[in-house]
Amino acid sequence: MSEQKIEWLKSGDEYAPRPGAFARIVMLDLDCEPPTDIAPNDDDLRDLARPGAAPRTYFLRRRLALRAFLGASLGVDPGKVRIAYDVEGAPRVLSHRAFVSVASRGSIAALAIASSPVGIDLEPLDVKAPIVREVLHPRELLALRDEPDHFLRLWTGKEACLKAHGAGLVKDPASIEITLEPQRFLARDGQMQFSGEHAIVELQNAKWLIACVTL
Repeated sequence: MSEQKIEWLKSGDEYAPRPGAFARIVMLDLDCEPPTDIAPNDDDLRDLARPGAAPRTYFLRRRLALRAFLGASLGVDPGKVRIAYDVEGAPRVLSHRAFVSVASRGSIAALAIASSPVGIDLEPLDVKAPIVREVLHPRELLALRDEPDHFLRLWTGKEACLKAHGAGLVKDPASIEITLEPQRFLARDGQMQFSGEHAIVELQNAKWLIACVTL
């Protein structure tokens, strides 16, 4: 089971290099971030042109922020950091031994970088989410509580785990069992077990629930 401690950062924090194993998250409102002097590279422009369901309005700002975050954390020139989508549409680091994951809603972006596979998800807490029972494991259904964010904590944990595995929604979310603790959670997938963390961040006068898993 992964016990990698996740470092939660915010806009304006110093992204000092971290030797050895690491996992870092930063939550940004891209509308409030200063312009970057990093130029888009061929990978960025190719991914920008790739058809996808997500709006592309903030894509380049998000990608350049991710390259800057990873470069500073590795102690390398962000201009030399290369990130590109894989065949499943997930971002992969091509230039260095590192892993990334991204979750976004409009201008809000959660960026995760780590020395091992990582997955991140976020959902707004101020909007009541419907409970989708079909995505829940049988034991999750039995333990389901009538609390505003209980289902969201289960769902974001599943999404983060699926992203870390690189499975997306190709894998049935109901096959993953999430056990919630006050700040951490356990994700069980068959005989495998992983540890993750939840955090609540306030941006744009709204609260956001973030889940992160490292493998």
